[in-house]
Amino acid sequence: MAEAFSGAGVDYMVADITKANPDAEWLMKKLGSHSIPLLAVMPAGDGFTSPILLRDIYSAGDVLKALDMARSRAPSVEKVHFELNVPKDERKGDITPEE
Repeated sequence: MAEAFSGAGVDYMVADITKANPDAEWLMKKLGSHSIPLLAVMPAGDGFTSPILLRDIYSAGDVLKALDMARSRAPSVEKVHFELNVPKDERKGDITPEE
């Protein structure tokens, strides 16, 4: 799995909600999830607003398939990076989850 995440076009983050984490809780809610674990694979570019979601129980194969799906939707980029640090007053718009 580490090799799959180290490839070009992949950046990842972990949002720990075992302690209060309003940003992570906000994102989970926007993605329509109320349970953990939740893995949201967000393609780069325009695909960013249509994440591939894996919930509850999933396999390594499921994760690899989601990464492949995201890469196929993303524009040709070497690496995409984002941070989940959205000020409350800038939290607008909807993220439309995709199963």
